[in-house]
Amino acid sequence: MASQPIDVRIVAAVTTLDGANGNVSILALAKSLGMSLRALQTRFLATVSLTPKEYAQIQRLQATIRQLDSPVAADAPELELVDAVLAARDERDGDQTLALAAAFVRSHLRK
Repeated sequence: MASQPIDVRIVAAVTTLDGANGNVSILALAKSLGMSLRALQTRFLATVSLTPKEYAQIQRLQATIRQLDSPVAADAPELELVDAVLAARDERDGDQTLALAAAFVRSHLRK
């Protein structure tokens, strides 16, 4: 089985989303990469197995987890998703973090 070449625009999309903790408009991201929104969504899903929106939400969730681990977290009850993150704190190592975050994001997208 031949491996597929790396899609450099999807790598750039992931890098951008990671660097901004998911706080990027997906439409603006597509435009910055010279792609249509649909092309970005299709190629991102094929490469990452998540939509760009799901991936961005996971990055925001992980940023929230990092904030909760900071010393000032006790003084910031207004952080979004605090209850969900605290419930999941023991489950956040390695690939399980991504799986847990993806399940959480997908369940909230359906609401």
